[in-house]
Amino acid sequence: MSEDRYAFAEELTAFYDHAWQTINRGLADRKAASRFLTLSTIDEQGVPRSRMVVIRDTDKADGSLLIYTDARAGKISEIAAVPSVAALIWEPRWSLQIRFIGEASVVLGDELDALRSKLSERALRDYTTELPPATMIDDPKLVESQADRVHFSAIRLRLKSIELLCLAPQGHRRARYERDDNWLGQWLVP
Repeated sequence: MSEDRYAFAEELTAFYDHAWQTINRGLADRKAASRFLTLSTIDEQGVPRSRMVVIRDTDKADGSLLIYTDARAGKISEIAAVPSVAALIWEPRWSLQIRFIGEASVVLGDELDALRSKLSERALRDYTTELPPATMIDDPKLVESQADRVHFSAIRLRLKSIELLCLAPQGHRRARYERDDNWLGQWLVP
């Protein structure tokens, strides 16, 4: 890879650091593709369920991501039953796919209260619908909120592995980083 634009994918540490910079760009830039993550869980019938979520916080040192959700959403019960999850980010700017495997857990107690206290009233309204997410309705204009009942929750994804694939025109690069290997990384065939 000779083009400077893709120089980040020439060395394992730089590739890993670039991935985290890309993920964190989504926290600051509402238009960044890396703001959104496809999160996959397994439902009670063993069927994979994928949905887009917004990354709300990251911790590179801990190898974790944080998302917000409605406490009544299906992913909450799915994670309680099967905490293993997969997730994916596609960042077109860098032709970069970031895949995650990890364990998800619902944030509880004081930590959840602290997260909720940081949200604006407008943001909290997203968690006040009378009916749970994915409930069948006849008319979307008739969805009602209950301002006094906030169903806010958060999920922490503790990553076990991160796999990166850069589709650079002059040569693709793929590497995997494992928590159990202190995120050192290993090149893979693209």
